[in-house]
Amino acid sequence: MKRWIFCNGIKQANETIWNKLLHLYTNMSEQTLYCLGHSRNPTIIEKFLNMTISEDAPIAKNDIYRIIYSVLSGGFPNVDVVMDFIMNHWDKLTIM
Repeated sequence: MKRWIFCNGIKQANETIWNKLLHLYTNMSEQTLYCLGHSRNPTIIEKFLNMTISEDAPIAKNDIYRIIYSVLSGGFPNVDVVMDFIMNHWDKLTIM
C-alpha cells in the first residue's frame, strides 16, 4: 500500500516533494527508489537519470537498471526522456 501511495503521489509532485522522497530513499529502501521514477515532470526525470552518471549523487551506480525500469514504469511520456538519455550518454553508460 505504501508503495502505491508513493508512486501515485509522485506523479504530480513538484521538485520539492520529489527531493523529500529522494531523501527518504537514502535513508530507507529500494521501494522508494522505484517510486521516484514515476514522476511525470520531464525535468525531474532527467535529473533522476543524470544521477546515475554523476559522481556525487546519492544513487549507487549499480542502480542504473532499476532506475531506468522505474522511469519506464512511470508511464509513456517518460519513454522519450529515457531514450534521449541513453542516446546522449551511451558512452558513459557502457563503461559502468
